[in-house]
Amino acid sequence: MGDEQKSATKEFVLAVKNGVVLRKESCEKCGKNCRTDGHHEDYSKPLEVVWLCRKCHVGRHIQLGWGIMPRGRNPQQKQGPRDRKEWMQEGGRRLRGRRTDLELSVAQVAAMIGRSVAQVARYESGESDPMRPAITLAYARALRVRSLSRLYLDGIVEAV
Repeated sequence: MGDEQKSATKEFVLAVKNGVVLRKESCEKCGKNCRTDGHHEDYSKPLEVVWLCRKCHVGRHIQLGWGIMPRGRNPQQKQGPRDRKEWMQEGGRRLRGRRTDLELSVAQVAAMIGRSVAQVARYESGESDPMRPAITLAYARALRVRSLSRLYLDGIVEAV
């Protein structure tokens, strides 16, 4: 992380913690009500952010060529998949890996999350996006992880 980015991030985090900057409750791009991330377009303006849901934030980083940046990761250090299809495929591989680590069948996970076997197979192949609110909590419980987005996104960032 560059010095300007570190400084801006630190100042921004403190401003949010101290109530100087108030987190918006909905994404400025898609309007989804959720816990938003503050995205800096310009690190020379540390308190000016665009409030985005996680999905739109990741999409913006991909659009800028930064790859996927899971929370707490440095986008300059690693670069992730270049497009949505690529990161969904990698995320699907991670879901499948976690499921097999737990020795669960596709049918067992499907029953746990209330989806069909075919749908779980689509999630694991990267054909469908499991990052929908109704699915993520059940999927996270089934795979015994705290956060599906963390499993799905964290560690995906690889050098391109």
